[in-house]
Amino acid sequence: MTNIKLGLCVLLIVMTGCTRVLIFPEGDWIQGDPNLGAIETVNAAGRSGFVSTNNYWYRSLGQGQEQEQEQEQEQDNIIEIFTDGRHMPDRTYGDEIHRLAYNICSKKIGSKLKQVVTDIETAFWTRSYPTTIRAVCMSGSEYAEHLQDELRIKSLIKERDELSRQETLRKAQQNSIDKLKLRREDCASFGFKPKSTEHADCVMKLTIAERQQQKDAAATARLASLRRAQLAQQQEADSKAAEQEKRRRDGALLMGIGGNISAGRSPLDFSTPKESTSEKDSTPLGYKNCRYRVAGGIVSVAISNAQVCASTRQFDGNLGYLTQ
Repeated sequence: MTNIKLGLCVLLIVMTGCTRVLIFPEGDWIQGDPNLGAIETVNAAGRSGFVSTNNYWYRSLGQGQEQEQEQEQEQDNIIEIFTDGRHMPDRTYGDEIHRLAYNICSKKIGSKLKQVVTDIETAFWTRSYPTTIRAVCMSGSEYAEHLQDELRIKSLIKERDELSRQETLRKAQQNSIDKLKLRREDCASFGFKPKSTEHADCVMKLTIAERQQQKDAAATARLASLRRAQLAQQQEADSKAAEQEKRRRDGALLMGIGGNISAGRSPLDFSTPKESTSEKDSTPLGYKNCRYRVAGGIVSVAISNAQVCASTRQFDGNLGYLTQ
């Protein structure tokens, strides 16, 4: 009877193409809650595209009864999800039905999803769920056992981590003892009598020297790391500056070519920048020369008359200063 009602509902929507009017099977259905999640469905009314809000309802059927099991045995909790269209799992969103059923079991039933028992249907190249999907949540006793298993696993992990920490500490202590033994042997080989004041002073000095050596090595490693980082930053800055200079030169060259064309001269008569003491004859019409002192020489750059000469400019890594 339930399937007949659902079939008539879907058929009516497809034939009319009007706003969907859902006829639910027997039982209390609850409107989908955004806190439980959302799914994308192909709308049952046949409209193009997908919808992902206000498109599903759910209900709990309580504890099921298996014919082969005794009546007094606790059963799993069964839930149903009713969608306004088919959900098609894909690589982008994955199988959203499992995530939705998991949240319903967790937040509404107070349990954990055991499985989605409704299979995906395949027709030609499409894979989709029917509009009514059934899932099973763990029973109360099964979920309690699951929680106990999780607690046991966490306890085992904590115990393992503590054993690992103790083993690391033991190795460090043993390493310290071994080093102290070597220092005592070294001091004895230097001629100091064991357990004497001179021997103890020798051991102390060797210990202080070793600790200082460790500090120096750590400081050297930090300094080397800092220098590598600074070198990488400098290289990146130099690369950006070189790229900006290249774009500036290309732009100036293009403006010069355009000016030569406008003045009726050959485009190749103009080049920038170039060193010269008299640039009036080579300056394109509508442009002016900005003269910069660079590394003891004078470099001229042609720019549009509408622009203002910059006070400084970079030339192949050298800073040039504007001159009169």
